[in-house]
Amino acid sequence: MRTSITYSLFSLLSFAAAYTAPVGPNPQGNPFSNPGLNEIVPKGTPYKIKWNPTSPDNTVSLILLRGPSTNCVPLYPIVEKTKNSGEYEWTPKEDLEVDSSRYGIQLIDETTGFYQYTTQFGIGDKKGDEQKKEEEKKKMQQNTTSIVTITTTVVPTPAPTSTETVAYLCELDVDGQCIW
Repeated sequence: MRTSITYSLFSLLSFAAAYTAPVGPNPQGNPFSNPGLNEIVPKGTPYKIKWNPTSPDNTVSLILLRGPSTNCVPLYPIVEKTKNSGEYEWTPKEDLEVDSSRYGIQLIDETTGFYQYTTQFGIGDKKGDEQKKEEEKKKMQQNTTSIVTITTTVVPTPAPTSTETVAYLCELDVDGQCIW
């Protein structure tokens, strides 16, 4: 009985880590270009991971990491044993915690065991460009330009009363007040 439990546990552990264990004391080959340092990758949106494939005939695995650069721990394999093409389209899971800088990716060459890391990046709720467009739209709504019509009544003495209308163009602030 003890042998079968040990065997089952060993089988389960080898299934959980199907990618090759990294080899060597230092990262080597396949340098990353994306994601960049402190870049925010939107969860739930396709994102292209990019690197320079130094061993294009081999396969690689990409593992998502979390934590400070001195103590990153693997979260899950993004992809295992894929062609070392230099890019992979990844959609970060929706349940990932939003964090501005404590994620990383490890690439492991399945043939050599050589590995490489990205710089640390963040995971965000929204698509970066979409969020920027929304912020710009809000700014535009706050600073609108309007035509203000001012009506004045001119009462010359002793002539009859007349009315004159003059239009001015001004920019409105967030409270709807003209900025002159």
